[in-house]
Amino acid sequence: MGRLVLAGALVLAAMGHAFAGPTRKVKVESEPEGATVYIDDVDNGKACEPTPCVIDAPIGTPLIILRKEGFEPEVQELEVPKGKKALQAKYKLKSAQGTVKVDSPKGATVRIEGEDKGRAPVEVPVPAGQPLHVIVVASNKTVFDDVFEVKTGEEYVVKPKTAAAAVEDTATVTEDPDPEGGGGGGGSGGGEGGSTGIRETNEPTESLGKKVQLGIAFDVGFRNFTWVGATTDNLRDLTKGSQAITGPAVELWPGRLLGLKPLRGLSLFARYEFSVVGQAVSGDLNGTVFSKWSSLEASVRERLQFASIAVEAGGGFVQDTFHFDTSDAMDFESMPEAAYSAIRIGGKVAFVAPSIEPYLAVENRIVMSGGEIEKRFVQADASAIRFSLGIAVKFGSFAGRVEGTTMTYAWKLDNQGMASKWNATGASDSLKLISLVFGYQL
Repeated sequence: MGRLVLAGALVLAAMGHAFAGPTRKVKVESEPEGATVYIDDVDNGKACEPTPCVIDAPIGTPLIILRKEGFEPEVQELEVPKGKKALQAKYKLKSAQGTVKVDSPKGATVRIEGEDKGRAPVEVPVPAGQPLHVIVVASNKTVFDDVFEVKTGEEYVVKPKTAAAAVEDTATVTEDPDPEGGGGGGGSGGGEGGSTGIRETNEPTESLGKKVQLGIAFDVGFRNFTWVGATTDNLRDLTKGSQAITGPAVELWPGRLLGLKPLRGLSLFARYEFSVVGQAVSGDLNGTVFSKWSSLEASVRERLQFASIAVEAGGGFVQDTFHFDTSDAMDFESMPEAAYSAIRIGGKVAFVAPSIEPYLAVENRIVMSGGEIEKRFVQADASAIRFSLGIAVKFGSFAGRVEGTTMTYAWKLDNQGMASKWNATGASDSLKLISLVFGYQL
């Protein structure tokens, strides 16, 4: 019922203040100070900042909104009767932070999200409601390494392993247990992580991190296909070929789902992208030609983290298809129709920060078949290498990625002296991709 009243108040307020009317001065104070004040809707712009400050409030019951970083938004109705004397309104903001407390071992170094937060005993204010990677190191031994979330106003007490037990565990390499947010997609070869350090918490299974990520990938690609040593007229180069493809991307972490800490960095990734609208091909053609691309991938990934540097290795199956719909068979025979089925082996290096992660990825593809191009020659061998540069971001349960990629499929072709419609010694299939990915983590 309360939500219905508030929703009604919002509608009435928006209708009531759509037209200019009488106002009254109201001094707005907040505890703590430094908040920004809005009337009815943040889209209306700032009424004043920072608090304490004075606003011109419409007569009636407008909504007043106070926002300050690190605190929950305050939204209330403001009673503004007619009159000339300035009014005063005071609000107490609720912290949107929690606290991580480390009491022992005394003198141990505490790191949160890769940043040094001092030595135990220490209390560190942290953002509430998002995964935090906490490491405690004593006498050059990792005595605590885990990921957990702190609720608003909650104090999370870290319980490191005892010094005697820590001596037996000399692991200093950790893995990033928080997904980088990509949702995969675009063949970008992104990866996720886990942890191999010492962990002792109240919720051991939950603290393994996100277990499933559902995403949408969107790629814009540009293709240049060039023949080498062509001796037949129908082997025409393709320049400025382009296409937009999109589709779902799913990643899951079986170790996290099963509560198996040693496998928390292992993930399974799959995506399928397709063209929604075909792209018209121009040139000296007998009829109409439209290109349609698609891309399929199924991969396994493993990621390790060394301080702020993450290293990932992965492999799997990928298929890039470059299809042409033609109204004339002669046009089809002159198009570089290809379906690359390949085994991908790749690696990635990333710099890990709390909410952003720039990375560089390299991938080699062992092409098993090339589709129509391979069928046109007696002997046809292809291989590919791919380079990607991108930035991944995380915000709560959501993750996104922007990535630029260059990739080339190199062909060696030979008809071994046999007569054929297609004669060439090789070809280069060059691709440039701009990828956007957005995902939700469960």
